[in-house]
Amino acid sequence: MRKAALALAVVAVVGVLGMPDTSQGAGPWRAQIVDAETGQPLEGVVVLFVWHKMTRTPGGPSPAFEDAEEAVTGPDGRFTIRARRLFTLNPFKYVEGPEVVIFKPGYGQWGVRGGFPPEWEELEVGDVFQKGGLVIELPPLRTREERLRFYDRLRWSPHVPPDRTKSLEEAERVERANLGFRN
Repeated sequence: MRKAALALAVVAVVGVLGMPDTSQGAGPWRAQIVDAETGQPLEGVVVLFVWHKMTRTPGGPSPAFEDAEEAVTGPDGRFTIRARRLFTLNPFKYVEGPEVVIFKPGYGQWGVRGGFPPEWEELEVGDVFQKGGLVIELPPLRTREERLRFYDRLRWSPHVPPDRTKSLEEAERVERANLGFRN
């Protein structure tokens, strides 16, 4: 009887500790991306979602690549990142994300059209992309200096394998050429 109770307690603890955070969501994640000035849909915008498996350690969480998916907007400016289940039953690990990178040469940092409604302020970024009718806007960058400042801040996780960021790397090569850098 004690063994059964102990086994049930262990299963319950592991189940609770290993459950995914509510912020992970199941997807799909989608939005329409438009030019911030004209409101017109933007084709060819690269969207990268990245998830990390975090290991709890005495020195703080340690990340490792878990999953990533790229999408490129079509003529209507829309993209979809497919639904997935990301979790672990290991109580010392958890899945974090998604980290979201949105990039199109000549455009700056993305934002939600009209700003974040107050009820979204506590949401994780992945939860925002699960909202229906989400419109993301990208501001055009007019000068080389504006483009350089934004490009200098363009980063994505170094843990993502290169075969998962082909479209993003190509867009970065285009921007580097536009800025006069050698590729």
